[in-house]
Formats: sequence, C-alpha cells, structure tokens
Amino acid sequence: MKNLKYLLIAGIIIFTACSPKAPIESAKFEKNDFLLEFTYGRPYTKGKVVFGNEAEGALVPYGKYWVMGAKKPTIFTTSKNINFAGNPLPAGTYSIHAVVQENHWLITLNKVIDGKASERPNKESDVFTAKVSSMSKLSESIEQFTIDFENDNTGLYIRFRWDTTVVYVLIT
Repeated sequence: MKNLKYLLIAGIIIFTACSPKAPIESAKFEKNDFLLEFTYGRPYTKGKVVFGNEAEGALVPYGKYWVMGAKKPTIFTTSKNINFAGNPLPAGTYSIHAVVQENHWLITLNKVIDGKASERPNKESDVFTAKVSSMSKLSESIEQFTIDFENDNTGLYIRFRWDTTVVYVLIT
C-alpha cells in the first residue's frame, strides 16, 4: 500500500512536470468551403508584464521577434485567396510572427512553416509584413494568449488578445 502511495505521488509529479505550460490549440473560422485556421501555443501571463520594455522583463519585448504564441511557430492556413490587413494572400499555409511596438504590431507571414520558435524564418521567404494598430485595450486582462475570429456586419476579423491588448486584422 505504501508503494502504491509513492507510485501515485511520483506519477502526479511526472504528469505535472511533463504537462505543457502553453498548450497547442487551434482556432478556426469555417463558412461553406472557406476555412481559416491557426495552430499556436497559448502562453499564460502568470502575473508578468506581457508587452513592454525588455528591461521590465516583458514576455514580449517591444521591437523583438515573437512567434505570436509559444513553443513552435504559429501556423496560419487559408483555403482561399484573401486580403490580410489589405495585403493579397494566396491560399496556402504560412508561419506568422510579429514585432510588437507600443502602438502597433508588424505582422509578417512567411512561407517557411517549420522551425524553432526562437528563430525568425528567412526573410527571403516573407510574403509580406502588415502594420496593424494595437491601440485597442480590453477592460479585463486575458490570462492566456488567444486567437479567434469576429464576424459581424462590418466584416471578418482575426482577433489576437492577451493581457489588456487586442489587435484586429481585417480579412476580405
């Protein structure tokens, strides 16, 4: 019985240690034969400064490369040709990353979809970089980075939310 207790405790410790700190998830928008999908790691705030100066210990420092998630590059797929923040984007699968600034994000789509989260893909494989405003603030903090979609009478938007920041990207 005593061995079973220790085995159970060891199992819990191993499970906790091996559990992902930033789970990999998907966000999808589907309508008829049109599909938009993100696969990304969802890091947590854990009481830290999310967007800010590197000296403050920000999780995503201003001016630095970020995979828009955690662990692996964030992957974006579109089943049809679209306009992403006013930029034409052919149907396909892309990695997406950003350089966050205080008042805007520079969001880049790249043809390289594998690699390490810590390494920026080759710039020669960039499809485009879109400058997107990050002036919108949420009234309540979002603990875990979230990508989802908002579809209303003004259009279809990709929504990136974390802490008190929300960024919208228009899809046409």
